[in-house]
Amino acid sequence: MEILIVDDSKMLRYMTRDVLKVLGYEQFHEASDVPEARLRMQQMKIDLVISDFHMPRETGLDLLKWIRATPEFASTPVILLTTDGEKKTIISIVQAGVQAYLLKPVHKDSLGQKMSELSAKYGFPAPTLT
Repeated sequence: MEILIVDDSKMLRYMTRDVLKVLGYEQFHEASDVPEARLRMQQMKIDLVISDFHMPRETGLDLLKWIRATPEFASTPVILLTTDGEKKTIISIVQAGVQAYLLKPVHKDSLGQKMSELSAKYGFPAPTLT
């Protein structure tokens, strides 16, 4: 399973990757912004996108809208990570077609639960929950 992690913070990409490793996932690609994420998706098969919501220039919401509007990627599941728990933010990402959102920082239990739900729905490997 190929996972694309999109975040302008290298440290947060590393932390997300670390949590995913604990959950049993091993295939990661990284992008530091939305244009790089688009390029990665066009270059390789990505099974899941985990993206920060707040990034300079274009946001995770912009990436999500692009994914949903691009036929070859429209069904790719997306998890958005945010520090913004405001109702209007959550409503906007749900309306745009996000499969899950989590508040930062990412924790093993919360990401594991979302990955478990998505694996059942999208047929990718379930996380190792211990």
